[in-house]
Amino acid sequence: MNNKKVTSAILLGLTSLSLVSCTPGLEEDMLRMQKSLSNLRSVQADQTVKISALEEDVRKITGGLEELNYSQDHKLSGAITSLQDSLSQIKRRVPPPTIVPQDLLDADQLRASDLTPEVAASFTQGLSSLREGNFERAEPFFTEVLDVSNGGESEIKSLFWRAVTYEGLENHKRALEDYIKLSSNFPKSNRAPIAMLRQSSIFVRLGDTQAAKLTLGKLVADYPKSDEASEARRRLKDL
Repeated sequence: MNNKKVTSAILLGLTSLSLVSCTPGLEEDMLRMQKSLSNLRSVQADQTVKISALEEDVRKITGGLEELNYSQDHKLSGAITSLQDSLSQIKRRVPPPTIVPQDLLDADQLRASDLTPEVAASFTQGLSSLREGNFERAEPFFTEVLDVSNGGESEIKSLFWRAVTYEGLENHKRALEDYIKLSSNFPKSNRAPIAMLRQSSIFVRLGDTQAAKLTLGKLVADYPKSDEASEARRRLKDL
């Protein structure tokens, strides 16, 4: 800013002061305006404090609601899980159809979680359907497990239970195929002897006594100390 402009600004200020001092009414108005402005600022500050307090209350209420919702959701989820567990236990107490071996069904349902996660759910659904006697519903679950299994317990057990399912559906051919596949591919499995015993029962139902005798004889020869061998010897005497 150059000297001329500074001088002009000073003169303008002095003139304004002179006018104010010479005009009492104007000076009083300015004092009232300053007081009003001060009061306005005080009101604004008070309102700001109140707004901040309200916002804090809202945050507390919101947090409390969220905590309450989480607590209720957690309790509700726990109650639902408990009911589901109770329902599963009740279902496991329901005896399956006579064609389904209950002792093996009970054992496999308890140990279903030992299988890999990708097959455990389908396997469990299949067993539950068998217990209810719903063979048509059970078959796809065991087939699904077999489609992704590559040996091991999941394939052995699913072959066995799918064969039982086919027996329930009176599809003797498919039942025989699964029992034979199980005993041939997994001869060291503890399901092999019972697969052969059930295989012989199907031959008897089909009227093929000779095939039943051959199967029972092989069972006794291959698994002489098994419980199924004892039953096979008894049946051989009756055939």
